[in-house]
Amino acid sequence: MASLETLRRNWEFQQVFRVGKSLPGREIVMYALRTKRKVARFGFSISKKVGCAVVRNRLRRRLREICRLHLKELKTGFELVLVARSEAGSKDFWVLRQAFQQQAQRLGCWSEPA
Repeated sequence: MASLETLRRNWEFQQVFRVGKSLPGREIVMYALRTKRKVARFGFSISKKVGCAVVRNRLRRRLREICRLHLKELKTGFELVLVARSEAGSKDFWVLRQAFQQQAQRLGCWSEPA
């Protein structure tokens, strides 16, 4: 099972927010920043507006799994931050997965199918 490289420091998130491109969606807002790293890195931001701790943690686990499953399809060298909107807490895994794929393709993070 492949593990994800994650953004951990506040300044890493702030750099992606300031310099990177963003694409708002109904469930998530995706921010992407092109870097020279060999692997994609991810950050997750889930507000208390989404729901209680149980809902936020479930949503974080779902988003993390979506990113892990699509690690091979993403281009290397991107830092992605996924910001969950309040509607995301009530959506199922497949809706979130489709939203992630569409936004990654529109931001240019998705590699073309071989």
